[in-house]
Amino acid sequence: MTAPIIKIQEIKDGYVQENFKRLRNFLEMDAVTRCDFKFVEIPVAAAGVDIPFRHNMGYRPIDIITMHNFSNATVTFNFAMFTATDLYLTSSGSTTLRLLVGRYV
Repeated sequence: MTAPIIKIQEIKDGYVQENFKRLRNFLEMDAVTRCDFKFVEIPVAAAGVDIPFRHNMGYRPIDIITMHNFSNATVTFNFAMFTATDLYLTSSGSTTLRLLVGRYV
């Protein structure tokens, strides 16, 4: 999700303009809002090594936040193999993973 462009200089009221500037500065300082994370759900059919998953983010993600592992299978992400289109993981069994994938800036 991209933040909307607010043209602060076009706001006539000085108080409103100042408040928007303060909000912008606050959000620019918050690392989480600067990140480009995408929610993905990965169905893993069976145990395997270097299982590919297409994420289509257009860049190589370097951070993963695991939100849920439905069957608690042991899962290892093969970060060195990540590309701008695919993630690779190794799993001890079938499961479904819910993840936030992206870059923490």
